[in-house]
Amino acid sequence: GASDTVNFQLWNGTSWTSATQIGSDSNIAYHGVDVAYETKSGRAMMVYTDNDQATPFYRLFDGSVGSEQNAPALNGGVVRIVVLGSSPIKDELLMLTDDSTSDTNFYSWNGTEWSAPIEIMTDGWGDYQAISLAYEQLSGDAVVAYADNDDTMPYYRIWTTGNRSLGQQFTGPALSGNPRYMQMASDPFSDEIAMVTLDDVSDTWVMVWNGSSWGSSQQVAGVGVDDRGAIALAYEQLSGDAVVVYNDDT
Repeated sequence: GASDTVNFQLWNGTSWTSATQIGSDSNIAYHGVDVAYETKSGRAMMVYTDNDQATPFYRLFDGSVGSEQNAPALNGGVVRIVVLGSSPIKDELLMLTDDSTSDTNFYSWNGTEWSAPIEIMTDGWGDYQAISLAYEQLSGDAVVAYADNDDTMPYYRIWTTGNRSLGQQFTGPALSGNPRYMQMASDPFSDEIAMVTLDDVSDTWVMVWNGSSWGSSQQVAGVGVDDRGAIALAYEQLSGDAVVVYNDDT
């Protein structure tokens, strides 16, 4: 596949700095880059992939861009997709990866180093961003969501921040097809989390986590583009309402 460089730019409140190259061979066909801030320290974590490597690479930004480091390698294939989430209460980060052999792996950052990967799915997509995670803003726990490419139900696990442990696997509400893309967002005022998914029969679904379970899935569109990630959502920071954006391919 095509490959290209990874570059870093910083918004200083007024303008963007010039680009600094931090990686040289990330596959542009996949979501192979992400960034998240540590809540307490204010450092930024930049994670990116190398088109030939079974490890995510990362750098920290703390006024200047740090040297390249690598998280522990996967047991499977080449890392294609990375997704980060930041704890609202401490300098903890979580990361999900999908690789070229359709394995989904989970990492946690303790403020100093990345954990060894935990393989949580061996039959994911690999080609589509069917992984997401979001923190509950009051408890500090996180919901980790991912897909099996032969199942209409999203899978999820709970990360308990108090003892830094990843719980057992559960299934969410069924969709009409197998989820290919998913995105999650956190309500700033509660432990509510919303998720939007796009499945392989072009249907778009929304479901809401109430802090202990998922509500029923609600279909909002039936003619999306199932080979593109044309979905997004975000919470308003004052009202606490969520806005869901999606594609209608008509």
